[in-house]
Amino acid sequence: MDIAKDNKKDMTQQSGTRRVALTDILGGDREIIISHQNDEYRLRLTSNNKLLLTK
Repeated sequence: MDIAKDNKKDMTQQSGTRRVALTDILGGDREIIISHQNDEYRLRLTSNNKLLLTK
């Protein structure tokens, strides 16, 4: 049993905020396009492993 993992899950459930792994979002790619209200945003994983969101 992974107590740290269970604690994170409990905190997420308490706050109502969903936690999603970046690998689930990017699926092995380094960049995706997100559509929101007729606008497009680019979410990119930089060479320094930082996340960059641009319109």
